[in-house]
Amino acid sequence: MSGMTGDSTLGIGVDGTVGSSAAGSAVEVGGTEVPVLDSPSHSPSTTSTRTPQPTGSPSVTPSPAPRSTSPDPEPPQSTAGRPNSSNTGYRAGVDLRAWTGPTYDSSSNRVIDGFRLAGSYTFTGKNVTLRNCEITGGVTLALASGVTIDSCTIRGGVAISSSQKVTIRHTNIHDFGADGIHITSDRDGIRVADVTIANSYLHSPSPACDAHADGMQVRGVDRLTLLNNHINMGAWRQVCGKDALNAAVFLQDANGGNQSVTLRDNLLVGGGFTFYLGAGTRTKLIDNVIKRGRYGWVNSTSDAGDVIQATNNVNENGVCLKASDDRGIGLNGCTR
Repeated sequence: MSGMTGDSTLGIGVDGTVGSSAAGSAVEVGGTEVPVLDSPSHSPSTTSTRTPQPTGSPSVTPSPAPRSTSPDPEPPQSTAGRPNSSNTGYRAGVDLRAWTGPTYDSSSNRVIDGFRLAGSYTFTGKNVTLRNCEITGGVTLALASGVTIDSCTIRGGVAISSSQKVTIRHTNIHDFGADGIHITSDRDGIRVADVTIANSYLHSPSPACDAHADGMQVRGVDRLTLLNNHINMGAWRQVCGKDALNAAVFLQDANGGNQSVTLRDNLLVGGGFTFYLGAGTRTKLIDNVIKRGRYGWVNSTSDAGDVIQATNNVNENGVCLKASDDRGIGLNGCTR
């Protein structure tokens, strides 16, 4: 990051009790009812040392025709617990084969399913799906569109640069040196837009000297939804004598700002302040659990009216976060 230094979906009420969303119920997100469904079985490990038993050959499948570039529907919430190493990443039983494609890939209309991609990769095409994969050096989506990352294990983080219609779900992102997911509108004047990140686990940062790592840093986006993710920065520490962990989520006012960002049913853990909120419009914070960072829960430089809904957000003890617990975010209590 740059700039500032410094199982079921859990519902924790004001009394500290923990409930769960029942399978078959629905949650409304962005005007759309999202079904609450069971999470698929995933591998228990985040590293490439695991050797799952083969169940068939993985494949790379060119689509016979371009898929629709309309955004994917909102993903279901998990009822198998918060995202963790056992229910995210490539699925148990997938026999990963070595990927031999280019590290800079501009092709479109393809599915890459069941491969281990050694090193760092960049994708710039349209309608690309990465499924049941392992990427050992991080991945960049640059000026891409219609990209889905589904049930992958990624070491080193994901960068979304001036790309649109991106979905990341059931994915395990770990050992990132800077940001687990970095979203930025930094190329050719093109805005990042229509991004959904759901049911994913971001954890175990490994920042270098002078780094200020975030679980997720956002620098310019239109329409971003974070749904039922577990973003955990781990125990507070310094690197080379300096603070190294900035925030679980950092919404930074940069590259034209952030518009229509919704955080719902996420578990955010650690950092300096766990959640940094810069100026932006139409922000919603609903039903999140925010565990206190080194210096506090929330640090906000947002303007009055930027946050249009902030309800039922609780701390690590299940106690409702209110205005006195933040720095200007205007948390307006809990209704349950």
